[in-house]
Amino acid sequence: MLTALDLRVNEQTEGPGPILKAMRQLLTHVKSPNLWTKLERLGPNYRRDVAMQNSIIRNQLLPQIRQQLCTEASTNSHKTVISLALDEFRNESGKRNSKEPSPEFIDIVESQLRLFISAGHDTTAQAIINKNADILTRLRAEHDQVLGANPGVAIQTLSQHPHKLNNMPYTTAVIKETLRLHPLGSTFRRGSPTFHFVHEGISYPTENALIQTNPTVVHLRSDLWPRATEFLPERFLVADDNPLRPVKNAWRAFELGHTRCIGEELAMMEMKLALVLTVRELEFDFDWEGWHKQQYVCSSLHFLGFDAIYFD
Repeated sequence: MLTALDLRVNEQTEGPGPILKAMRQLLTHVKSPNLWTKLERLGPNYRRDVAMQNSIIRNQLLPQIRQQLCTEASTNSHKTVISLALDEFRNESGKRNSKEPSPEFIDIVESQLRLFISAGHDTTAQAIINKNADILTRLRAEHDQVLGANPGVAIQTLSQHPHKLNNMPYTTAVIKETLRLHPLGSTFRRGSPTFHFVHEGISYPTENALIQTNPTVVHLRSDLWPRATEFLPERFLVADDNPLRPVKNAWRAFELGHTRCIGEELAMMEMKLALVLTVRELEFDFDWEGWHKQQYVCSSLHFLGFDAIYFD
């Protein structure tokens, strides 16, 4: 919330707030497709709960969005998702401070804020690192080299020397490789009468169409990514003439061009901080088999109308 809205919610000391609680509740509805989950989405409990949680999030975000979007252009060096969105709006409008953001623009910002906040809630980086002992060892070694061997002083060191966060190429490579295999989302672009897809000799027009870009498909193409299914952070560190080096612009975790995520730099900084402050002090273990079994039971009970089932 601090990165997105410059808002302190003190959840580390006071516990989850309304937005986090609502997002966690919405995440309980993200399940593998099967007969039970498909039937569940047709029931009133699912629709009622999703509508209620969305309303909670919207009622929390909109006042903050309107307050910050209606202020003067920010001159503060501390950039947030909101300030970046406002700067982009004013640059595109060409009339700084002379035009109020439209309701449609505010809705777009609100949806992007949801994505930005939820994207950092459950990252796959720790799971991948945990399965690759050599990668975890190299990651910890880089943190020791840059920040010192004592993890307890990492925050103090970064407070005094924030530029050190940019002196961790292997950490950045680990994050980029994680996002290559597990991108956060996709984007849409408008079609054009002058642009056609050509596949196997057949031309497909895009006029009056929305084109969805799917980073997962691009990130797993073997012609763009040698050993595409392997987790290899070093592919981002080798020389340009190395066969492992990916093709230019093939990495599209935050997309490119006009649809590029305005919060890319903030998100990368946040993920590096998360790794710096955790990987040397914590060990991670995941019981995926137990999780899938619990999800199946919860889905079945929820479909039958039991909304509050707790497991030890």
